[in-house]
Amino acid sequence: MQDGQGSNSRTAATSCDILGSMAGFPSNDAEDPPVHRTPQAGLLVVEDDADHRETLRDILEEEGYRVTTAVNGRDALTRIAAGPLPDLILLDLMMPEMDGWTLMEKLSAREGFASIPIIVTSQVGNRVPQSASTRYISKPLDRTRLLQTISSCLWRRSLANLPNRFLRVLVVDDSMIGTTIARLLAWDHDVVTVPSGKVALGRIAAGDRYDAILCDLHLPDMKGLDLRAALPSDQAARLVLMTGSAVDPETAATLDRSGARWIDKPFTMEELRSLIQMLVGEETERPGATSTA
Repeated sequence: MQDGQGSNSRTAATSCDILGSMAGFPSNDAEDPPVHRTPQAGLLVVEDDADHRETLRDILEEEGYRVTTAVNGRDALTRIAAGPLPDLILLDLMMPEMDGWTLMEKLSAREGFASIPIIVTSQVGNRVPQSASTRYISKPLDRTRLLQTISSCLWRRSLANLPNRFLRVLVVDDSMIGTTIARLLAWDHDVVTVPSGKVALGRIAAGDRYDAILCDLHLPDMKGLDLRAALPSDQAARLVLMTGSAVDPETAATLDRSGARWIDKPFTMEELRSLIQMLVGEETERPGATSTA
């Protein structure tokens, strides 16, 4: 990482860098999430195909989960409203009466329901917006990946109830690299991804605040340095510019003069997570510093 405080050390690339992690990346489960068993958690399987529904029930009950099933979105909504709330929902998208898209909209609009983790299991689910509480696994399902993703989502939800909150990260990048970074960070951070500086500024102007802002050096609508200059001071201090490759001496000199932090691609996810933690640590060490939560 580079910054305006005279540091000359650059982030070292390794064989497991973020560019290498992109190979064959189909969804947000390219990096194995941590495995944490949550016995007796209640799962709701929403699936109109009877054979698939019962197969999922058998697999999950073998793992010790309490399983309830629903044949479509309307049936699921009725069961959720009647309680108790499921700890996680496995959701097909293409269903009669009420499809998975509509069910997600209705859940997100109701207080207490929006925080239920959802794993979309579908052949078309890759169009589902990824968030801290939504995952996607393509059909046909891989049993190991399914169980691993369920355990990770339940683990994340359990941590969300602890005093140590997930850090909020804004990724400003219109490339596949930015999407990959966001998806990999989403296992242990609350991540928002936007494709341009204008959208990022709009969210922050509306009141959003982030613990870290990872921004590509060259955005489609402005330069990363221009975005930094337009940010409120508390958010500008949280911004790290990501270069597309090793920068030329003139660009490096410009970045150093600006006082901006920057990191060369490729970099490892471990280095990126450490950088985010460092930003948060620096902020809390300042006199009078407050949380961005």
